[in-house]
Amino acid sequence: MKELSEETLRAYVPDTDFFDARSADAAGISEADLPHFLYGMARLALLKNGLFSVHAACVGNDHGKVLIVGHSGDGKTTVALKLIREFGYRLRAGNKTVVRFEGGTLLAIAGTTTVTEVTPQGRRLFRLDDGQYETRDDLPIRAIVKVKLNDGADSTARLAPLSALHTLYPFFLDAVNADVVVSDGGRVLSGNPPDGVRERLAKDLLEVLGTVPAHAITGSLHYLIDTLRKL
Repeated sequence: MKELSEETLRAYVPDTDFFDARSADAAGISEADLPHFLYGMARLALLKNGLFSVHAACVGNDHGKVLIVGHSGDGKTTVALKLIREFGYRLRAGNKTVVRFEGGTLLAIAGTTTVTEVTPQGRRLFRLDDGQYETRDDLPIRAIVKVKLNDGADSTARLAPLSALHTLYPFFLDAVNADVVVSDGGRVLSGNPPDGVRERLAKDLLEVLGTVPAHAITGSLHYLIDTLRKL
């Protein structure tokens, strides 16, 4: 299982200056800031090479992979774990999924392998058993779902391509995590992508959404799981 790690970055972005920049700039950054700083640098390196770190979980089975997007706290990890533990899905990425657009298809090629779960005792970070990971890179994304877990009314909407583009674009660019504040507020790592990246993402994502269905699903965990499994 490839991780969003130095090994993965070297494999997919061999010409990047990420590692030199990391070594030079990490000095003096607090331990609490360092993971955020390193992710910010990794994200920029991926964007430079036409890859996108999507704020999403990704699970797969023999029919392909499903990208589960959502804001922090919306339930994407809860949904992913339910699919894995009870319905035989396998995890490709827990919170950040690295994707590549290729000839009108969307491929999940790497991602974070750890999972953060909220328990009565607080948040815990852990890895699944080896057999619960999806390691095949040749399975395309067959559906994209934006989830919102709540106890209110259940609803599902199939998003038209243009509407889906507007909804999903910020998650694909990971805009919320673009800028990284470090050094106790003394410095900000700018997450502005290289020129042309935004336009390429919009074009490629809209092309993919012409064939890959996108849904917005809101409701109870039972409803989300039941609906997602039928897609």
